[in-house]
Amino acid sequence: MEAIKGGFAFNDVDEKTINQQRAITAQINNNFIQVGAVFLQMSGKNPFTSDWYKKKFRDTNLQDWIDNPDMRVLNLGFNLQFGWLDVDIDAEDPRYNRCILSAFKFLGIDNRFAFGRMSKGVASHIMVQLNEMDLTNYDAMKEFEPKEFRIEGKRFKSELRSMGPLDEKSPNTIKESRQTVMPGSVYTSKTSSNQFDISVWYTNNGKMASHIGEVAATTPRKTAFSTLITGIAFGTFLYVIQPHWVEGTRQHFAIKIAGWLARLVRESIGINENEGISRGTFCPIGTPETAESMLDFICGELGDKEAYMRKRVFRDAMKKLENNPDAKIPGWPALEAEIGTESLLALRTVFMPGIDVSPLTKMADRYIYDETDDQYIDRDRFYSIARFTHDGAELDRRHRNDLMEVAGKMKPVFKLFESSPLRRRVGGRDLYPDFQPGAVFRLSRSGGVIPDDQDKDGSRGQYSFRDRSNRWPQFLSEDKG
Repeated sequence: MEAIKGGFAFNDVDEKTINQQRAITAQINNNFIQVGAVFLQMSGKNPFTSDWYKKKFRDTNLQDWIDNPDMRVLNLGFNLQFGWLDVDIDAEDPRYNRCILSAFKFLGIDNRFAFGRMSKGVASHIMVQLNEMDLTNYDAMKEFEPKEFRIEGKRFKSELRSMGPLDEKSPNTIKESRQTVMPGSVYTSKTSSNQFDISVWYTNNGKMASHIGEVAATTPRKTAFSTLITGIAFGTFLYVIQPHWVEGTRQHFAIKIAGWLARLVRESIGINENEGISRGTFCPIGTPETAESMLDFICGELGDKEAYMRKRVFRDAMKKLENNPDAKIPGWPALEAEIGTESLLALRTVFMPGIDVSPLTKMADRYIYDETDDQYIDRDRFYSIARFTHDGAELDRRHRNDLMEVAGKMKPVFKLFESSPLRRRVGGRDLYPDFQPGAVFRLSRSGGVIPDDQDKDGSRGQYSFRDRSNRWPQFLSEDKG
């Protein structure tokens, strides 16, 4: 192979690989994907003709791409029509691609149509077909696509590229249409000057395919957009925790993961069940069953044969949080101490994609509502000399400039918090010298303390004051209203 003016000269091995991949591409479109094919400019992604968006199945003769000398120098793209979607995994670490592919396979997503640059050694694109309902709502669901994140200077982004159904006469057809470059196309190398790179099909075991039988033999299975989001979350979670889930220390790490996961599920349920917030944010780990499935996935990928133990610790943590949302269970700060800030932000990006809900979760961490006198306990001010109980109207004024986007409009965060399941409640506050200041616990009707892992009807939450003599008079006055 050598660079020549206007392109590249290929040796016999290069020619064989290119023709082989182009033949597979033509067969896959004829037998399975069946969308419009468009010729693209040499070594590039831009369409060769201006009417590319009008191309439908069989409008383009793909045999010309192999036989016609004028067409052979061009690249080829598929129009993303009829529900076909390109999962574009743009990552600077190929291990991330493998994690996403493993997650898709675990969740039963049809990831057979996987391809990417030959030099990378792993697929960076997966063609999947959305079900009819999600195709209709694609434009709205696109808002839930996880944003880009970075870890140790490396960029990671999984883009879900497609288009919703449009009227052929719509003036926005060109603007809204999408296409993706297919195997058999030739790129300029990203790493070496005057070198090229070939887009190839990958088999299910990660090898370059040599014939269509190694890619697919049966009808494609359609998938849900939410399952794709869940797959990205599973894969990113695997990528982040894999270096830490090692024999010898994984038991300690797994306990923190189980506690954090229990808190994540509760937060996700609170967000998904809020009609306003759920319009802009989708939390894929929104049920205990999904969380346990992710633990099964992680243990299977990392060779941990104690998945049942990991799930049991998770269930115990869920039970404690159900009994007492303030139970001593590891959360985001404990996980950050283990994996670092960048990795933590990456997990927030994929586990709560869409609008930024961190203002709401921070408010839920700060304020506890006391039902006995309609007051909020300010945990940030609890450890200072300032007054730490406030009514709702006072906090509404304090946070009047704290806004977050909901359904395209800016809404007051405190108002959202007041009506959110994330708001925690207690049935009283008092000085309890035997408990850590700021603790929340349960009391039985007889006044006995109920452990967080024990169910007890008729219990009431209590908030413990600090045991400081110089604050005691203020505690009394605040407790009486």
